[in-house]
Amino acid sequence: MRAVQDLDQASLDRARLDAFLDGIHALERTRPERIEAVSPLLSRSLAIKLKAECLDLAADLQASCLTQSRDSLVLADGQSSTLADTLVGAPTDLALQLSATPEGGLGYYSPYIGVVRDLAKIFGAFQSTQFRYIPALARAHDDRLALLLNAAPSFASPKSVMVVAMPVIETGAPQTPTMRRAEADRLVCAARPDLVLPVEGAPLIYATKFAHDMSLRVTTPQGGVVELPVQADAERGGYVLDQVGMRTAGLGSVTDATLHGRWGFTPFDGPRFRLQVPRAGGWTMVDTDPESLVVGRDNAVALAGPTPSCVEAVTLVSDAGQVPLAWTTTGIGSG
Repeated sequence: MRAVQDLDQASLDRARLDAFLDGIHALERTRPERIEAVSPLLSRSLAIKLKAECLDLAADLQASCLTQSRDSLVLADGQSSTLADTLVGAPTDLALQLSATPEGGLGYYSPYIGVVRDLAKIFGAFQSTQFRYIPALARAHDDRLALLLNAAPSFASPKSVMVVAMPVIETGAPQTPTMRRAEADRLVCAARPDLVLPVEGAPLIYATKFAHDMSLRVTTPQGGVVELPVQADAERGGYVLDQVGMRTAGLGSVTDATLHGRWGFTPFDGPRFRLQVPRAGGWTMVDTDPESLVVGRDNAVALAGPTPSCVEAVTLVSDAGQVPLAWTTTGIGSG
């Protein structure tokens, strides 16, 4: 069971790494100038270590730099942690000594630690002059598994025996992903044609098919529920609506919505979002004295309106024409 757990976790880590490498190489072939903007989102989505110094290089050198030292790129995904994980790489005798302390349970766990030590010896005895055991990582593609080996198999003595961990089917209450909103205090504009629901904390939603049949459940003012299909997109850092925009007719100015889907065979709910529907008019100048504005000089002006999350551009219209203005948003909370 321990070997199965290690191989299964290594396969999942490799899936996240492959998704990151595929994304970087795709950008390298098509739009290398976007690597600097997209790689932080890919790294956050897949829990991959981002080498920031690579982004200071020329665009055609960034991809090769980001994908070097692959073994050190994968970070802990935060999904699981077991007692056995803490023993990996630690001397067993030290673990036995620690378990005999009051903090370690006064020897209560010593038999289990001893079993782990003995199993390690047993597995070591499996190696013989006739057989050599090679761990294989399983890479899932739809209904098929491709095996990734760290050594070439041999058909002569010692013959190679490939050890593969099949996908785990959890019994009882399976562990669903701890998905959370990436921008917890921000409203989301429901009228954007490229609506993205930013999420983080569950990198396997981008690298595997464990999470499926995902949708956004939108609550209408009349108490009804509308489900809109969404797709995970690691490059954009969240779930993207599987349609062009959202029909905002009949929705309130602020509407509740929840990600919902299935994790394996189990239904689960993701984070909750507050969607903002744009309304015309209502913008006023605040905290600014009009008499303090000086012609011919840059002036900072604060505007307040009903739907700041939906603002895409700010333009000054005068007799001389239209002038685009630099702007930023503040105070886009969840209320």
